[in-house]
Formats: sequence, C-alpha cells, structure tokens
Amino acid sequence: MKKIVYVLAAAVLLLDAGAALAANTSAGQNSNKDEPSLATATSTVKAKNVAELKEQVLQKEQELEEELADKEAKEQKTYRNQNQVREAVHVLLAAEDLTNGLGQQISQIAREFNNSVEKTIEAENKIKERGWLKRLWAGGDKVAADEIEQEVKMNQGKVQQLLSLQENCQCSDEVKSLIDEQIQKIAAEQTRLEELSKDEKRAQGIWGWFKGLFGKDKAE
Repeated sequence: MKKIVYVLAAAVLLLDAGAALAANTSAGQNSNKDEPSLATATSTVKAKNVAELKEQVLQKEQELEEELADKEAKEQKTYRNQNQVREAVHVLLAAEDLTNGLGQQISQIAREFNNSVEKTIEAENKIKERGWLKRLWAGGDKVAADEIEQEVKMNQGKVQQLLSLQENCQCSDEVKSLIDEQIQKIAAEQTRLEELSKDEKRAQGIWGWFKGLFGKDKAE
C-alpha cells in the first residue's frame, strides 16, 4: 500500500513540474502584453453631481468589460466576479464630494478594498490554475484559501464600517442608494470568496485521505 502511495506521489510531482514549466512558458509569451492596472484610487475623477456619478458608473462598467476581452478564458470568470468590487471602489471614490463630510472616510475604506482585491484575484487565480492531478492527489491549495479567508475577514469589518457611514450620511437619497448598491456588491463578493475558500480547504485529495486513514489506524 505504501509503495503505491509513493509511486503515485512521484508521478504527481513530475506531472506538476511539467505543468508549472508550461505555465511559466505561457506567462513568458504573454509578458509583453500590456496589463491594465487594478489601481483606481489615483485615476478616479470626483463627481460634482449625481448625474456625473451615474455616468462614471456606466463608464467604469464599459472599461471593465473591455479589460475582460483581453483576458484568457480561464481568467475571465475570476475577474468578472471580482470586478464587482473594483467597480464599487470606483463609484465610492467618485462620490467623495457628494457625501457631506464623510467622503474621505468612505474613500479611505474604498482604497483598502482596492488593495485587497488585487490579493484575492491573485489567490483565486492560483486556485483556478491548480492542475487537476495535483488537486486529485494533494487536494486544494490551502495557502491560497488561507489568503482569501484572511482578506475576507478583514473586509467584512470594513463592510460594516461602510454601512455605518452610509446610514449617517447627510446626503441625498439618490446618493445614499448608489452607495448602498456598491456596499451590497462588495458584501456579495466577500460571501462568494468565503465559500470559495471553504470549498478549497474541503478538497482533501487522495494524500489527505491516506493520511487520515493511517492516522485512524494508529489511533486504533
């Protein structure tokens, strides 16, 4: 039994090394492509009124859709999901002058989400790119899952801060509604990421199953 385990482990390592080499080669071939920056904090123009804010929402949606077209198919789903946060960040930053004194606090939290989404996109891509054989043998990418879990925990606290600021905002009902819509987008994405992290950790793999089996035998 143990010999079979070791042979399988060696085969997985060899195939995984080959997959990693192929991935690096592919990355090298795409290195000359211009990658759009995720940073929006320094490029967002502050809206002067609700009409301008709504126009910025539409422009950001179009910009993000155009970015997706340049991504590989396997990356598009990750970016499409996490673009919900990027779009929300853009709107919250653009609304800074429409929130009667709370704009700077809201913008600061929005910038923190902007930094977080870069980390969660990277971690989610690691999960999506994990080879099927490695997943079968070793289970999910626990490191990437932990990274996502940590970001989600911090972000859930920030969502509550945003909700409190939005509730106390002495701004028009229309601005409040737009801010609330962005908060809900961010909150929904944190829920999705939380489930992704849990699912990845539950993916035990054959090696994990063997370890659990041998552990039970020793205990008995």
